[in-house]
Amino acid sequence: MKIFSLILPFVLLSVSINVQTPPIGIIDFYGLRNLTEQQARQVLQIREGDSFPESREEAQRRLETLPNVQQARLDGVCCEAGQSILYVGIQEKGTASLKFRSAPKGAIRLPETMIRAGESLSEALTEAVLKGDAGEDPSQGHALNSNPKMRPLHKHFITFPAPDFQLLLALLH
Repeated sequence: MKIFSLILPFVLLSVSINVQTPPIGIIDFYGLRNLTEQQARQVLQIREGDSFPESREEAQRRLETLPNVQQARLDGVCCEAGQSILYVGIQEKGTASLKFRSAPKGAIRLPETMIRAGESLSEALTEAVLKGDAGEDPSQGHALNSNPKMRPLHKHFITFPAPDFQLLLALLH
């Protein structure tokens, strides 16, 4: 169950930004080594308070014109205090790149009940985020959403994976 609870926040963070998202409240840069944040911000031409860019590719291309920038990537998530977060990743020349393993080929699959429960949680989270009601209460040692539709789903996920713990470990392996 501990492994599942560690993975869940990353799944929840993958809620995609779309054209109806709130303005950008935070721009978070990562991967900067020799390039300064000020240099990157100047070329990015996106500021806190702006809308999410219509063309991420154009903003990425601008960043890639900077000396020593091998690759740039923009990603966004919604929402923190009713505003979007724009992540700006920079890979400078000569730095290590992230390499993923090949896709698994095993026959192990999640039970359909877990898939449906995950879909329900994802739908409820999307609804809560769009309503600006996705706050969490961590006081019990794990996240419990304050949204009335999400809270019971979060509570369900606390014990839900326990019977299939060995299966989850096999899937993660």
